[in-house]
Amino acid sequence: MEFKVVNDIESLLDSQYFFNQLAYIKHHNIQDEVIVFQLLNNGIVITQVYCYINDYIAKSPYRAPFGGIEVLGGVKKEDLVYFWNKIKQSFFGKGVMKCTLAMPPQCMLREESLFDFLGELATEIIIDKTYYCLPQKGLKLNETKRNTLVKLKKEEFIGVKMIEPIEITLAYRLLKKRYDEMAYPLTMTCDELVLAFESFPDKYHLFSLLDKNKSLAAVMFVVDVNSEIQYIMYNASAKEYAQQSPLVLLYDYVAKEAKASGVKLIDYGIATVKGELNHGLAFFKQSVGGISSDKKTYHFDWSN
Repeated sequence: MEFKVVNDIESLLDSQYFFNQLAYIKHHNIQDEVIVFQLLNNGIVITQVYCYINDYIAKSPYRAPFGGIEVLGGVKKEDLVYFWNKIKQSFFGKGVMKCTLAMPPQCMLREESLFDFLGELATEIIIDKTYYCLPQKGLKLNETKRNTLVKLKKEEFIGVKMIEPIEITLAYRLLKKRYDEMAYPLTMTCDELVLAFESFPDKYHLFSLLDKNKSLAAVMFVVDVNSEIQYIMYNASAKEYAQQSPLVLLYDYVAKEAKASGVKLIDYGIATVKGELNHGLAFFKQSVGGISSDKKTYHFDWSN
């Protein structure tokens, strides 16, 4: 096994995860030091860890819902132990005494159990609850949502895919209004989201549900993680349609679009804040076919 540290981001490998590609780093104008640790087997990268370093603290990539660890090939626990020890040595050489390492959701990282040893070394572990669905197997709605879907299909709603900046702006206004009402945070501004759509038109998607008057009833912003995984960034329905629950029809529409495109997994996102479950949000994600999965974040403090 060979350990390698990559500081020249121009030489980074194309990643299987969208968030940590070179294009993402450039797009968000990351000012922190970007460092990538790689483990190679016979010259082939099999595992890599992305970190941003600022003020002697290492963190997984900013706005990285899929974590900072990427497994590209077969690995063994002893290889990962060696890898982690080499990463720590590199940190200490840079004066880094604190590290936050986010794992991808368990549903995305089949080898997650190989990383369990990190839990024994971490100062703190945060376990968030995320939800996902398998569109190729169909959306598994609960009974209430199935009945809701039947009713919605009789209404004059239409699912559409939008791409124009004005459409994105209108959808964002609806989203922000509802998020503000529910006191939910929005991690991207409208300008940032419009720029993301313009910069990565094949990665970002806006799905909307229109009523018979072509007014927005519900919106959903989706990003392609790779060709087989999609991530739902944001979604909301207009307050005047709350009783009809149009998001149920939109989830159904998006799942069918994903299935037709060959997508195998849709990540619904987490339903926790620093490990604390939002029961209402978790129930909704489950009701629209969400399967629970853990997402771990390890915190290390070597300063003592």
